[in-house]
Amino acid sequence: MATETSKQNWSWHALSLLTVFWFVSVAVVVVSGFFQKEFFNPEVLIPFFAVGALGSILLSFLAFFYDYFKKKDVFWWILYVLNSLLISAILVKINWNQSLFFFLYLINIIAAGLTLKSRGSYLVGLISLIGYNFAILSSPQMKLYFYVTAIVVNNVSLLLVSYLAGQLSEYFETLGIRLDLVQQDIRKIKNLHELVLSHIPSGVLTIDSKGHLMQWNQKAREILPNSVFEEKEVWSKLYQRLSHQTRNERGHIELRVDGAEDSSKVLRSQKAEIKFSDLEEKVEIFVLEDVTRLREIEENLRNQEKLAAIGKLAAGIAHEIRNPLASISGSVQLLSAQAGNEEDKRLFHIVIKETDRLNQLITEFLDYAKPLPPPSDVVKLVPLIQEVIELLQFNQKLRTDVKLDFLWQEEVQILGYKDKLKQAFLNILINAYQAFEKTLSPILTLRLDREADHVLIRIKDNGSGMKEETRKRIFEPFYTTKSKGTGLGLAVTHKVFESHGASIIVESEEGQGTEFVIKIKECSNL
Repeated sequence: MATETSKQNWSWHALSLLTVFWFVSVAVVVVSGFFQKEFFNPEVLIPFFAVGALGSILLSFLAFFYDYFKKKDVFWWILYVLNSLLISAILVKINWNQSLFFFLYLINIIAAGLTLKSRGSYLVGLISLIGYNFAILSSPQMKLYFYVTAIVVNNVSLLLVSYLAGQLSEYFETLGIRLDLVQQDIRKIKNLHELVLSHIPSGVLTIDSKGHLMQWNQKAREILPNSVFEEKEVWSKLYQRLSHQTRNERGHIELRVDGAEDSSKVLRSQKAEIKFSDLEEKVEIFVLEDVTRLREIEENLRNQEKLAAIGKLAAGIAHEIRNPLASISGSVQLLSAQAGNEEDKRLFHIVIKETDRLNQLITEFLDYAKPLPPPSDVVKLVPLIQEVIELLQFNQKLRTDVKLDFLWQEEVQILGYKDKLKQAFLNILINAYQAFEKTLSPILTLRLDREADHVLIRIKDNGSGMKEETRKRIFEPFYTTKSKGTGLGLAVTHKVFESHGASIIVESEEGQGTEFVIKIKECSNL
């Protein structure tokens, strides 16, 4: 394969050389005729032009039928032998005294070496040598001095050029084969490199010494927003963050970048640097991993561990408070029966009412702390959410100008506790309404989607949003930012979804709104 490629390439070079072959010879004669009038001899030039025209016709004819030759070497042998004969005919016609045309032999031999290699250059050189000596011997002006000069200079030149052309052709052929093999190896390495980059689960970026993005793989396009690859300013800002942030002992950094659809991702980056001493340049390679989901899982696990510890402790304390609280309530009721005036009775009534409220709060908290058994009832989500929306619309304490959109494509159902799920959704939606306090055009969107065998419930508002610290603690019991809140609403909500085997993720930015994403396994049994 490599040898054929080299031959084909050199063949067209040889054709180009031979095309110039006759053009140059004719041009030399014509130009000489202008500057040296005595050189323009019709008896010499008419045969020369006739032979030159014949050579051009033969060359054009053979070149036209080049593709029809099954054996290309036959084409070249015919061409070079004819050229040698034509050159010899020119020298015979001009009686050899115009030795300027001797260089035509040399061009013919060099072209033969390009296409027929050393064997061609040697044989064409031999034919040229025979033809040249025949032209010398047939000249009526031949003298012994000229003949000796021709043997010593021109014949040796023919032999030397034949040898050099042959050696050079062999060298070029070997060089061409090696070059083709090197190119094949480079293509294999390049294909392997691209294959590896396209299948690794991490994004890879290659940057030159000037900070320009040279190469990236498909995973990097999936991880990073399109603007990184299309806008130089966006890439420059990201490159500054990747290059200048302090790395840990493992060489990692983590940074948050904007993703598609106004979402953000947490990326872990590792950097490698390669220096080319010969070129005095360096190339930086950044390996990127999307660890957003991993960090969310870690955060949920920390929250669950924290909630479990707090719940266990609080349940024990609540149980211990409940007994003395019952004693206090009973004692106050006895004192109330013995009260002598209305003022004392009113005060005792207040104490009894507040102890009952505390007892109810403790009862609710103990219910929260008590684990629920796995649900077994089939619950259709669309009617359930519609019921929750109706409850909101009849609640006079909430804003009535909220644009509430509920989007779904088809009915979905899960295994669950209908009343508890209703209470959980109601808690989230009431919190969303309360976040619209300073929003001019409040919009609340609920959307049901399928993802494999799970149901995704997205609840998004454009309210006041939350600080990062608040977002991390919203499911903690008794943590609240409201002046009259108990801090148990979202804690109970989290407990309900957790008991249903669901995961709940919260994305929020202060001043931009909040989105709850609840993922729960779908029940396919009708």
